[in-house]
Amino acid sequence: MSETPLPRVQNWQAFGVEWEIISDLIGRIYECSLDPTLWDDTLSAIVAALSPSEWDVAMLVWERLDPPGGRFVAAVGVNPAVREVYLSVFAGRNPWSKTVMRQRTGRLIDTYDMVPPEDFRQSAMYQHFLKTWEIDRALAIVLDRQGDEKLGLLVVGKASEDVEGLKRGLRLLAPHIQRAVRIREHLRAANLRAASAEATLDQASSAVLTLTEDLGLVYANPLALALAERGLFVVRQGRVEFHDPAAQHALDQLCRTAQSRSAAFSAEDAQGRRVNVLAARNRPGGGLEQATIVACLDLGDQAPLLDIDRLRAWFGFTPTEGRLAVALASGATLQDYVRRRNVSVAAGRYLLKSMFRKAEVTSQAQLVARLKALPALAP
Repeated sequence: MSETPLPRVQNWQAFGVEWEIISDLIGRIYECSLDPTLWDDTLSAIVAALSPSEWDVAMLVWERLDPPGGRFVAAVGVNPAVREVYLSVFAGRNPWSKTVMRQRTGRLIDTYDMVPPEDFRQSAMYQHFLKTWEIDRALAIVLDRQGDEKLGLLVVGKASEDVEGLKRGLRLLAPHIQRAVRIREHLRAANLRAASAEATLDQASSAVLTLTEDLGLVYANPLALALAERGLFVVRQGRVEFHDPAAQHALDQLCRTAQSRSAAFSAEDAQGRRVNVLAARNRPGGGLEQATIVACLDLGDQAPLLDIDRLRAWFGFTPTEGRLAVALASGATLQDYVRRRNVSVAAGRYLLKSMFRKAEVTSQAQLVARLKALPALAP
């Protein structure tokens, strides 16, 4: 695998590098057939190379419609806690899944044509799940089928972005992803990620709380405990209570309304900082039998588009590199960034090497110094 991150390309012919990029991505894809832990980084490379700036979330997931459910092979921009919410509440139940899974294998589906964004925004998945990120359009390909399950590749983002370059790239890559998955199945691989429920939540890039029906605390991962120390919530007589009354009301409503499956809201801590909250009812099993509600708390890390645009103009940074640059200039470490983006430290180091070359520096300290000297990125 090349250590240099792939450039982001929207106009293939103008840059004249289509096959160089596709060849590199195909190599990464087939490496995943031998080592499935590489799938997350491979999806990250695909969106970094092919997607517009607001299309940095991708999933490779098995789903079924009856009974509804699914399982992830890989994802980028979707941390473990959010994956669990999707599988518990929306897999096989949302307008995109119901439309895409009825299509023939190998066909690229643009949900813009079948479930217009204005209609999708009325759905429960948008209102209670994707609205926080303004995600209202998907490109999807059904890659394979096993019994009642179908394997789909989805890249999602905002309807306003130009995705023609991404469509061309996905059409070229889809057959290779299909073959790589089948090779892995033939090798009788074990599950990609085997860990206990608490171990998975401990590694999540978001703070996670698991709660009983009356909001009794079952488990809080380390990031959630850190937010408690900051005054976001307290545990009083075993029950979680948010500092923000409006947030507490939203959580209480989820508990009191039996037909409610999820709630999305924000909460302010004692220091006045806001945190995005996604809470959903938990399905039985998976090591969380006591918990009936899972809450994912996330500060978010979206870099301002103005900063990304200026970094592209100054240094030629891709949007992915721009996000990392903004994070470093704001005081985050590389480890903080890769954990939040749900990619490996190695993938982050690949980005840094490319950024060093473009910014004409030789160390992270020199890079941060250059970034802080820029007016748009000064703290």
